[in-house]
Amino acid sequence: MKFDDEGFLKPQKIKFNVEPDEFMLDSIENPNTSDSAVLHYRKIEIFDIDGCICDNFFPNLNENADISDLKQRILNTPINPNFVEHYGKSNALKIFITGRRFKDFGSETLQQLEKLHIDPGQIIFFPDNYNHTKIRYNTFKIYNVLKTAVQHKHAEIIVYDDMNSYYPKLISLGLTLKIEKLRTIHVKNHKKFWSGL
Repeated sequence: MKFDDEGFLKPQKIKFNVEPDEFMLDSIENPNTSDSAVLHYRKIEIFDIDGCICDNFFPNLNENADISDLKQRILNTPINPNFVEHYGKSNALKIFITGRRFKDFGSETLQQLEKLHIDPGQIIFFPDNYNHTKIRYNTFKIYNVLKTAVQHKHAEIIVYDDMNSYYPKLISLGLTLKIEKLRTIHVKNHKKFWSGL
């Protein structure tokens, strides 16, 4: 394996290890999905899960948490009831982009979101074979938001997240891709935010 100067795998090996910039624009502008296979929506809402629609179950970085303990934390963490109400009323296409890996937390995530009656295809999980770093996480989020936005170029896209450090780069790349209806909303406190809608 080849690493760059910062210790990340080279971009051709994994795109989630580099800043989201020109390298991703071509693959986003030319998605593999044919236009006829994509349903067109007027509005798409993209949600983070932890800290955005429920309490954050992830341990602090200094905590050594057992995977079975984390699985139990997810199952014991209810979705914000005000979000559930919003979700039921919204006529938008709804997508979840989460830092959880499917191999670790797929089953528990589906159980946790069960009352939303979602299709598993509505959840985009962090890649199973990579560890979290801030740059990987941000690139993962940006790439999947922009890919969705390009596939639904005329839709209003609203992104809700409690961690907004990637928003400036998302907006910048969105403008480069001529995505005009991209809005970002910082959910600082999910309990206050969803009760205020």
